[in-house]
Amino acid sequence: MEWLVPLVIIGFIILISAVWWLPALIDLINNRQLEKEYDEWRNNIVKQNKPMDAIDFLHKYVRYDFEGVYILHNKTKEMCYVGQSINVIERAKNHLKGKGNGDVYADFKHGDLFEVIIIALEDTECGSLNELERKCIAAYHAYEKGYNKTRGNH
Repeated sequence: MEWLVPLVIIGFIILISAVWWLPALIDLINNRQLEKEYDEWRNNIVKQNKPMDAIDFLHKYVRYDFEGVYILHNKTKEMCYVGQSINVIERAKNHLKGKGNGDVYADFKHGDLFEVIIIALEDTECGSLNELERKCIAAYHAYEKGYNKTRGNH
């Protein structure tokens, strides 16, 4: 019976320490998984300018935001909206949540199919967000046939 008391004390210490370090270990594992998913997403979608379904994009958790341009492509009406931001992911999501271009949100809310294209400034040869945005507005005809009201910032 003398061995039972130290065993209970050791068990109690292990239990208390597990309560302290287990959540930190779980967070570390989750963070590494999120970073891996982000890296895959960035390499497979952003760097190749691949379109992503707007609903999937809206629910995509992205840990790190970056400077860039977003293209919101209304596939139903074949119209685009091009915008820029130093936090491009959050800004593009805001349009789909009703905190941006009202026409884009109205069409999205009423069921038009949208896809999102993200272009990171650092992945281009453009010297500024304004330059990248102007080029994308022209390339996607977002001023002539889309939602943009200007040809971009100067």
